[in-house]
Amino acid sequence: MADLLESPDDDLYAAIGEYLVQKSVGARPPTRSQIIARGKEWASKFHAEFHKALCESKLVGYARNNPSGTAIILAAVASTLTKLNAIDVESEGGDKALMSLAALIVKVGIDKYCGPGKPNKGAKRRDG
Repeated sequence: MADLLESPDDDLYAAIGEYLVQKSVGARPPTRSQIIARGKEWASKFHAEFHKALCESKLVGYARNNPSGTAIILAAVASTLTKLNAIDVESEGGDKALMSLAALIVKVGIDKYCGPGKPNKGAKRRDG
């Protein structure tokens, strides 16, 4: 997981773009810049949906307040994004695209991505 967080953003957008491109049929293969642009356009198109889901997620809120760190936050973000069904993780490249999207968001930082006090700052765990 650490490798994803250290990857250049363009590589992460390329993983998303490659997932999207392999699902479409075209006359000729796109260039790397076209693949990156496709990934960025797609992420931008669904930004509001991702933002709402992540910034209202109790799971992400708990992870954000967990002292275990970035790996827990990355897993919580990926889990929350999976529930949106925006990326089919069972199809070729889907898991890599999902984790790349999660890494892009975590690299920004949940506090910065969601704004102060979100998601669920100070959320308490409910046991049993």
